[in-house]
Amino acid sequence: MQINGSDKIPIERVDGPGKAWLELKGTILLYHKQTWVGSSTTFIPVEWVQVSEGMRQDIQRLWRGLIALLVAVLFALPLCLLIFQMQPHLAYDVFIGIGLGVFMLFSAGIGLFLLITFIIPRRTVCLNIESTPYRLKIHFWRPARQDQVIQGILTGIEEARARIEAADLPPTRVNHLFRHPMPYRIAFVKGMAVSFCLFVLMLAMEILRFSGYPMHFSRGIYAFLTLPPAVLLLSVAVRRTGALWEPRDFRKALKCFAKKKLSEAAAYLETLLEQYPDHHLGRLLMVRTLTEQYAFDDALKHCEHLVRDHPVLAARLQASIWDVKRMECRMTE
Repeated sequence: MQINGSDKIPIERVDGPGKAWLELKGTILLYHKQTWVGSSTTFIPVEWVQVSEGMRQDIQRLWRGLIALLVAVLFALPLCLLIFQMQPHLAYDVFIGIGLGVFMLFSAGIGLFLLITFIIPRRTVCLNIESTPYRLKIHFWRPARQDQVIQGILTGIEEARARIEAADLPPTRVNHLFRHPMPYRIAFVKGMAVSFCLFVLMLAMEILRFSGYPMHFSRGIYAFLTLPPAVLLLSVAVRRTGALWEPRDFRKALKCFAKKKLSEAAAYLETLLEQYPDHHLGRLLMVRTLTEQYAFDDALKHCEHLVRDHPVLAARLQASIWDVKRMECRMTE
């Protein structure tokens, strides 16, 4: 396992869904994150990383154990009904009972195991990053099977910090983030969150009605729970319909960029800009694509084409490119 090479170290985050990796290149720590709604890569100078370790209980094991026990109860209910209520028994009732019993014991065993392991605290590592424009905390578990690998990357961080202090270099005041969101999935998750809040409100109304309060409403109102996801998905689709009138190469470049096929996206954009030199959206996407490929000189050249019509935007893009370029220099030192 290369600590200062190009290998990613998979980590299991304490809080938060999805997958994550750490990668140390030179004096830059890369934090890769991938969830159902998108992915991102954060470039973090090591002088901003403060490492702390601790012990805590795994809350996920608690609720997973409780869910497993609830599943065991769901299998136990028809099993009890089969044994004590259904008379006379048929020939195949024995096989049904055995199947229900096996699933019940299996779920109960998993639930008890998770609840017992929840009591035992686990080792954790916390990376506190003090930087601008925002603060970041990376909190992950340190299982025994990864102890040597995680210790290696923590040692690598300390050694990189020592090199920065020994060289007496000015600290880098920024970090950088590359994001690849998935708009439709984000809209769906937001819509489901709104629908869940509406469902809780309707459930409270149902409880009041069963308690004797005059809360009369049609069951058809539950159909409105489908509206928030549908409306948000439709709004994303409407916003993205503008791309349908864009040139074919631009639309293909967008699809390739969304799939992280940066080389193919750059090729389509190069063809686009040869035909439409003033296509600013294509130029912006080209700058982003080239920056993520570390082709900084080419990205800066494309920024020069935006100076006349968008001087402020061009200046910000140039500043961001230089920030990433400094990061890349420190990654290859």
